[in-house]
Amino acid sequence: MKINKIFPVVIFLFVLFSIKAQTTVYFRHDDSGNRDMRRNTVILKSTKDDTKQETFKDKIGDEEVLIYPNPVKSELTVEIPELGDDESARLNLYNQEGKLVLQENKATRFTILNLSDLPYGIYILNISLADKTIQWKIVKE
Repeated sequence: MKINKIFPVVIFLFVLFSIKAQTTVYFRHDDSGNRDMRRNTVILKSTKDDTKQETFKDKIGDEEVLIYPNPVKSELTVEIPELGDDESARLNLYNQEGKLVLQENKATRFTILNLSDLPYGIYILNISLADKTIQWKIVKE
């Protein structure tokens, strides 16, 4: 009997603390100052982090490329494990407007790009090795 009383309370508290709500109220007035419309907008947001950081693999010719983490907070790692000692790759990062925001002309087997000074958003990373190029979408949080 006691469990039947506690269970709904536990469920209520779980739901209460697992979502956040924000209410926005809009008013519209006519020329005389009378309110002629009121609209409530409720925005629910889960506190669970749905963003999953991943390692992406691709190939440029015969060379494997690893890019992680994506989405990135401050440092993006680009690994080209089979890159020779005398070889280097070129990394160019572009914003959504197509403007070059970061460039690394001599990327080695393990290169870390510092993105902490860049604003949040979506970027395009071009990786060029010899005469081949691949592009990646990078999300900066």
